[in-house]
Amino acid sequence: MTWVSSSATLLRNDTSELSDLMRVEQDLTERKLSEGIKQVLIMNLKSTQTELERSIKARDEFINICSHELKTPVTSLGLQFQVADRQIKSGDPTVYSEARVKRRVDLVNRQLEKLNQLIEDMLDISRVASGRLQLLREGIDPADQLGALGVQLEIEVQEAKFEGDAYRIEQVITNLVTHAMKHEDGKPVHVKVSSAQPDSVILSIRDEGIGIAPSRLKTIFGRFERAISSTNISGLGLGMYLSQQIVQEHGGSIEVSSEVSSGTTFVVKLPKAPAGV
Repeated sequence: MTWVSSSATLLRNDTSELSDLMRVEQDLTERKLSEGIKQVLIMNLKSTQTELERSIKARDEFINICSHELKTPVTSLGLQFQVADRQIKSGDPTVYSEARVKRRVDLVNRQLEKLNQLIEDMLDISRVASGRLQLLREGIDPADQLGALGVQLEIEVQEAKFEGDAYRIEQVITNLVTHAMKHEDGKPVHVKVSSAQPDSVILSIRDEGIGIAPSRLKTIFGRFERAISSTNISGLGLGMYLSQQIVQEHGGSIEVSSEVSSGTTFVVKLPKAPAGV
């Protein structure tokens, strides 16, 4: 395509009669292309700026959440040791009773487990970002893993094995089941393993809880995103992002649908294991 600016001037002779026509043309193609490229660059820059601003906001929110979540178990551990120290100094012999010691140890262990999980989630983010998330593939039966979590399960197919990393798949299942149980609002969580397609195993986890708002549903698999306000549910907001990354690394997919006040359903589709695995 060529852009041209054209103008014409009538020329007259000495007797004022029309004698000629002078036409001037200017090729504007380069200028128009430059203007078009400029507009595209401006739009791209605005889009990039918006995305960067959103990323910076998400990062800052994550840092705040992370600081709070890491501080919680550390503060609890500090309090436990302060209480234990005061009780020991009091000279009360019951401080050393088996029941009190066990209760104290259990409290400390729970906080240490929480702290360790938070650190592992952050390390997994680094592994995913750098492409260092390694998978050890083997034949996996999701019914076994769900059974280990004490989840009531509906089995629609007998052969539901798929090939994958048992630890990572358990991580996905735990994230999804935990999410459902956090949001169940006292109602049951439904877990189903099926095979709607001959080459896929489908895991469905549905709760009847508070649901997820459409605005949050669009970004639930983003890093540092939470399904609902951080004032209601604790955690770093990494579980859904890591779950999606792990499922995709296995060649599968994960989808979510939800209706406020009616519940949420996660559907994970994974390739079936080859025969004999």
